[in-house]
Amino acid sequence: MKIYADLLANAAQPGALGANFDDVANALKQDKAVFSISYLFLMPTLQDPKESKVVDKMAFARMPGQDSLLGAWGWAIPTNAANPDCSWEFIKWVESRDVAMKRAMAGGQATQAWIYDDAEYLKRWPQMAAVGDALAHAKGLPVMSRATQLVEVFAEVMGEVLANGTDPATAIANAEDKFARLTRGDPLLK
Repeated sequence: MKIYADLLANAAQPGALGANFDDVANALKQDKAVFSISYLFLMPTLQDPKESKVVDKMAFARMPGQDSLLGAWGWAIPTNAANPDCSWEFIKWVESRDVAMKRAMAGGQATQAWIYDDAEYLKRWPQMAAVGDALAHAKGLPVMSRATQLVEVFAEVMGEVLANGTDPATAIANAEDKFARLTRGDPLLK
């Protein structure tokens, strides 16, 4: 976190602390950034010559350190769905082996680990070869109903460090009560 704060203060573009996903993606595509901590699904857009000046100039690498955080998304069927059986059939279809591979080959996010080992996929998207290693060294968010709030509290910690210069250990210690309340299921009051 200290290295990231230093890079943000001394090497990032003006306004980087408030940059959103599109700002980051556009800076990369216009060859105005050296690296980005971002989402895997950005890589295919960096390879689109209609949008990007960095085709074949960028690679994916996992975050430094022993483990990193693995974000995820998932499919769900609402309890009040009018036709849950139809919804389930759609999920089975959209995540079937063939459809998942077609989506990945077209530049969509590969959602199943086996795809990152597939020779045809890696031939099409060689920049994604390092993803298998990243997945092997990643930990998912805790399975809890308040995982989103957990991310928000961690974002507050990051904000304290990056915007206010607070020492990372101090920022984490300042948020320990919020983290504890989240894990207990207590209300999280500001």
